Amino acid sequence: MLVETVNLNTVAATGQVSAVPRPAAAVGAGRRSAATPVPVSAPAAAVGAGRRSAATPVPVSAPAAAVPPVARINGVPLHADAEVLPTEVLRQRACTELLRQAAMQDGLLDAADGAPTDGVVSEAASAAIDAWLERELRLP
Repeated sequence: MLVETVNLNTVAATGQVSAVPRPAAAVGAGRRSAATPVPVSAPAAAVGAGRRSAATPVPVSAPAAAVPPVARINGVPLHADAEVLPTEVLRQRACTELLRQAAMQDGLLDAADGAPTDGVVSEAASAAIDAWLERELRLP
């Protein structure tokens, strides 16, 4: 098996890229082959292109901040598009919305009652949730 190696000193001195085919056993063994150089398909102008000095900082682009999807309960959004809520707040809003929808499904709240704004339900929704809990919860 032949392996092509590139002599970087030759590239730096001449500006030409060439590869020398060497037996695989000789690679890493420190032996040099007397074979003639085989041109590599990289243009000489490309050699050294993109090189930077050690003092030149490499520009790094910051990853775009991913906007999390809006959490919803049966299509009702729990927060604004760009709003990120702590887990506890999001959980509370989800529980409230589930109770609001249960009260609505059982006829205790008009279907026209608007979705909560900033996690705050309407007075009618609050009363309907309280009525639903009184009716559905069985306490000892």
